[in-house]
Amino acid sequence: MAFVMAGIGLSRLLERQLAKRKRTPIEYAVLATIGCFVAAIIKYPNRAILTNPRPDLKALGRDAPGYPLIGNLTDILSNRESPLDYLHKAFQDHGDVISITIPIFGRAIILNRPEFMEHIFKTNFDNYVKGDMFRWNLTDILGRGIFVADREEWRFHRKTASNIFTTKLYRSLVEGAFKSSAEDFSTVLDRAIASDKPVDLQDKFLKLTLDAFGKLTFGLEFKALLSEDGPNEFGDAFDFLTSAADARLANPI
Repeated sequence: MAFVMAGIGLSRLLERQLAKRKRTPIEYAVLATIGCFVAAIIKYPNRAILTNPRPDLKALGRDAPGYPLIGNLTDILSNRESPLDYLHKAFQDHGDVISITIPIFGRAIILNRPEFMEHIFKTNFDNYVKGDMFRWNLTDILGRGIFVADREEWRFHRKTASNIFTTKLYRSLVEGAFKSSAEDFSTVLDRAIASDKPVDLQDKFLKLTLDAFGKLTFGLEFKALLSEDGPNEFGDAFDFLTSAADARLANPI
C-alpha cells in the first residue's frame, strides 16, 4: 500500500508541475512511465509481475506474501546460502504447501508432504512437467537426458534405462566398481589411523561417489580417494557446474 500511495503522490506532483506550461515529449514519456508503474503496482501488489493471482491458495493461507512486482525475490536472494532454513520457517508459517512468486520464473508451489510427492511422481505423473524454465537452467550440466526431459522424450530415456539397469548389471557393479571404490576407502581410513589424523568423512564420501561415478559412466579411474588432499580437476569442475546451476534456479538475474 505504501508503494501505491507514493506512486500516486509522485504522479500528482508531476501533474501539477507540468500543468503550468506546455509539456515536451520527454515529459509525456515520463508521465506515461509513472502511470504504467503505478498501474503495475496496483495490479501486482504482493506478487511478481506477469504472474496470475491464486485466491484459492491465499484463502487457505498458503500464499507467502511478497513485494509489488518482485514477489518473493528478496526472500530467495537473502536466504540463498541457507535455503533449507528459509523453507523450514516458511512451512512453519504457512503449512505444508507454500506458494511463492519470482520474476521471470513465475509462481512456484513448494510441497512438504510425502503423499504429495507420490501424487506428482507416481499417481498422476503425466499431469506434471519439468518445463522450459527448468530445462533452460539445467541443460548445460544435464544435457537433454532423463532428468530434464518430459513426456515422450522422458519415456524414451526411461525405457532405455530400464533395459540397461538389470539385476545382473547391479550385481556386476557391486562386485566391480563399488567393491574397488570401497577398498580404496578402506585404504584411506587405514592411512588416517596409522598417522592418527582426523578424517573429513563428508569429503571422503563425495570422492568415493565420484570414483564410482567415473568408473560406471566413463570407464575412467579418477582415483580421487587415493590422491592427496589437493584439487581434483573433474570433481572441482563438476562442483562448480552444480553450484552454478543451483544458483540459476534461485536467482533469475
